Amino acid sequence: MDKKRTKDLNYYKNNCEEDYIKTPISVRRYIIELEQKIKIIDKKRITIQSLIDKSCKSKSSKFLLYTFIIISPIIILGAIITEKIKKKY
Repeated sequence: MDKKRTKDLNYYKNNCEEDYIKTPISVRRYIIELEQKIKIIDKKRITIQSLIDKSCKSKSSKFLLYTFIIISPIIILGAIITEKIKKKY
């Protein structure tokens, strides 16, 4: 039986460290920048989640607030696109 290896972040990290010497500095710098952005996004996500958890006691109000946070930008983006299309025609 052929066992399929699941490639996770550690797998890629180990491969990256093995090939570190051959990797161009620009690629390493790009990876560092991406990692920093991910950390910032994670901190913001945790902050928003903790604020919602503290302010909303019931599951239904948390659900409504999460839904609002997710859908609001989509609605705003839709309105902006609609306005741009109207101006064009």
